[in-house]
Amino acid sequence: MNALTSAFRYAVGTSRLFFIRWQSRNEAHLWRIGLQEPGFAWDYDEAVEAMPHCQLSVDALYEQMAHSRRAAPAAAVTAGGSHLSPVRIAAISGSITSDHPLAGSLDAMYADYRHVIYGLTDAILQDFLLRPNDVLDQWIRKVRLELKRRRPKGFVGVVGMQLRSGYADAALESQRPPNANFLAQGDENLFLDRLDTIVQTKCSGHPNRTRVFLMSDSPVLREAVTAAVAQRYGSRMQVVTSVDGPVAHCGPGRVVSREALLRMLTDWFVFKRHADFAVITAWSLFGASACEDKSENHIWRIDASNCGQPGAKPCQMA
Repeated sequence: MNALTSAFRYAVGTSRLFFIRWQSRNEAHLWRIGLQEPGFAWDYDEAVEAMPHCQLSVDALYEQMAHSRRAAPAAAVTAGGSHLSPVRIAAISGSITSDHPLAGSLDAMYADYRHVIYGLTDAILQDFLLRPNDVLDQWIRKVRLELKRRRPKGFVGVVGMQLRSGYADAALESQRPPNANFLAQGDENLFLDRLDTIVQTKCSGHPNRTRVFLMSDSPVLREAVTAAVAQRYGSRMQVVTSVDGPVAHCGPGRVVSREALLRMLTDWFVFKRHADFAVITAWSLFGASACEDKSENHIWRIDASNCGQPGAKPCQMA
C-alpha cells in the first residue's frame, strides 16, 4: 500500500503525472477487483489506449526511460513522424525505503515543497488514493458488523493482531527465501502475551472489553491463535477474521485470485479503520502501512524470537 502513497507523493513533489500498473500474471488491471478510481484516471494501460498520440505503449515506456538515461537533455526522439522530447519517467516498484534509488532525492523535494509535502502523510494519501468499490465494501461491512456485534458496556476497543510468518512464500520454513522468515515457530505466544498486557493495562483486566481482529498469512497461525485465545479467555473474548482462503502475495510466479485479493484488501481496510490497538509483525510493510494514522502508543511491533540470528530478520525493536 505504501508503494502507492510513496510514488504519488513523489509525483506531486516533482510535478509528474501519476499512473499505476497494478497487475498479476493472470489478471490485468488488478486494482479494479476491489478499488475504485481516486477521482482521476490512474490506470496506465487505459491512458495509453485513450491517448495513442502520446506514443507511450508499455514497450515505449522502458525505451523512453533508457533513452533519457543515455541521451542529452536537449535530445529528441522521433515517434510516428513527430518529434517528442524525452519523457521524464520514474517507474517506482515497492515502497521508497532507505535503500531505494529515489530515497535520497526526496530530501531536496521536501525542502522545495515543504508546505505541500509535509502535510501529505501516508494516512492522508491512503484515504485519498485507496477507495473500496461496492464489492469490497460488502466484504468490509460483514467483518465490521461482526466486530461491533453485542459489545458490552465499557467496551474499550479492538485489538488488531497481524502475524506474518512467511508462510505465503512457502509453507515449509526451509523452502522460503532468506528474507521471508518474519517469525519463528512458537512466536504467536509473543503476540498473545502482548494481548494479555493490553487486557490488563487498557481494559482493567476485563477481556470482554476488547475483541481481536486477526489477520495472518498462515492458516496454521490463525487456527493456533484463535484456539489459544479461547483457552486463555473462554467466551469472554471473541476472535474475528475476514474469511478463510488463499493469501494474495506478490512473490515470484504467484497467481492472484479474485477472492485472495478481496480478502487481502478486506484485512487491510478493517485493520486500518477498525483496530484501535495494533500488534504487528516487525519488518512487515503490510502491517505497518495499516497503522499510519494510529498513535505510536497503540502500536506494538513484535520481533521474531530468533531475530538477528542467521536466516532470520534483524532485530527491529532492540
